[in-house]
Amino acid sequence: MMTRALGIDVSLSHGLDLVLMNERFQIEDVREAAVAELADVIHELGPDIIAIDSPPKFGVHGNSRAAERELNGRGIKIFYTPSDSEKCRRPFYGWMQVGHKCFEVASACGFEAFDGTGPMQRRAIEVFPNASAVVLSQCCPPRGWQKKKSNKRRWRLTPLQALGIDIGKLQTTDQVDAALAALTGMYALNNRFVPVGDLSEGVIVLPTEKLLEHYPRK
Repeated sequence: MMTRALGIDVSLSHGLDLVLMNERFQIEDVREAAVAELADVIHELGPDIIAIDSPPKFGVHGNSRAAERELNGRGIKIFYTPSDSEKCRRPFYGWMQVGHKCFEVASACGFEAFDGTGPMQRRAIEVFPNASAVVLSQCCPPRGWQKKKSNKRRWRLTPLQALGIDIGKLQTTDQVDAALAALTGMYALNNRFVPVGDLSEGVIVLPTEKLLEHYPRK
């Protein structure tokens, strides 16, 4: 039986985008779902790992986590996760709260959050699709890449296409991000990953066996 990874891209506006990918890097399922439907989807699809594009919780102290500082230090831009309760209540961080609920549902389904130790089978991992695209491409996107949604989508598709993945089912950038999340999950299952961060704050899983000191712009 093939192993499968479920990638989840979270959104405050329209719910979740889900992509199921198998060990041959074939995309088996693409769908949208509400958080309230996630447990049923997990039971239906039966993944071996769940990769979520969100922190599992807010920070422990300060305005950022060690994982975020490390990625920024390597040239990979990422939003910071605050610890201050007032900041956490700001509307901008609503998507993170959706992500927290996804981790809670995954845990209730038997997928405990990965903290940097132990096996990856039946775990829920934090991923960052843009960082996954960067480490797979070994470079950051060119300047101005976010000005158009089409540019953003094209950049994120590049590492998937380089691996020969059929991207025909991926119609939106959110679906592409969910596919990158699922791909990162498959790398993790194959023990081809690096976790960055501190165990107490949560770690981000990256689909590579070795990180570059700095990722240059394309």
